[in-house]
Amino acid sequence: MNSGPLLRRRLPGFAVIAHLMGLLALLALPAWAAAQPQSQLEARFGAEADYGPFVYAESDGRVSGLSVDMLDLVARHSALRVQTLPPRPLKELLEGVKQRQIDLLSSLRPTPERSAYLLFSRPYVSVPAVLVLRRQDPLRNRPASELWLALRGKSVAVGSGYAVEAFARASWPDIQWQGLPDDVHVLRGLQQGEQAAAVVDLASLAFIARQHGLVGLDAVSLVGFEYALSFGVSRERPDLLERIDAGMKAIPTAERRAVVERWMKPLELQDQAPSPWPARQWVLMLLALGLTLGLLGWLRSRRHRRSP
Repeated sequence: MNSGPLLRRRLPGFAVIAHLMGLLALLALPAWAAAQPQSQLEARFGAEADYGPFVYAESDGRVSGLSVDMLDLVARHSALRVQTLPPRPLKELLEGVKQRQIDLLSSLRPTPERSAYLLFSRPYVSVPAVLVLRRQDPLRNRPASELWLALRGKSVAVGSGYAVEAFARASWPDIQWQGLPDDVHVLRGLQQGEQAAAVVDLASLAFIARQHGLVGLDAVSLVGFEYALSFGVSRERPDLLERIDAGMKAIPTAERRAVVERWMKPLELQDQAPSPWPARQWVLMLLALGLTLGLLGWLRSRRHRRSP
């Protein structure tokens, strides 16, 4: 039997099927590529020496903190290999990024100045900045609206290079702002009477007071500034930012919540004397802030309704 005419009649059908199969393969290619294991990406991480509970050096030199644990989760979910560099003050770390010695920083709030040389990930936790006074200071009994007027011309400590520093200096230019290396120096100087007041974030206040035995310090007012903390990446490493954001997106909610609770829930000031804003109440608020950044708007409205 001569099958030539039959084959010729069927060939167009085979060509159509082959063409469709080729199109299906092209459509499936992105999904296949996404399913392939990612190549490992390396990053030099600049760890801040004393910004607990977010990132700080233990007595043995080991780097710990909420941001460190969050970075570990990101690395685990995004094939990221992190080389942790020796801890240093924030000001030195920012300079290290500019000098191309550091690829990655943690616990940062985006600012216009930093955006000139850093890219920022989505925030992973948020805490408010507060004004801190010594407990015996008579100013602590004044209404919040009078506190800043009463501090005019006085020395107030703030972390040098911290995002809140520029905000504070611009908001209250009549105050003699003292930029100190980190929040430990800020709070210790306040306790020893070297400054009249201090501005720190609330989580650091509770953590440092507990870790360093600093008692008799009270958060008396919000300052109108929230730390929505992110990872900062050198502008020369957009590939690293893409990997970090992908890793953060891949972290299950339960794992993220566990990290926040591990570091926020135990925070409690050692000195349990009555305070305008009890530490336990604020710790619970911090937990909520860390889990839902959407509560920032609620905090702003709460600030206007409540005085310390």
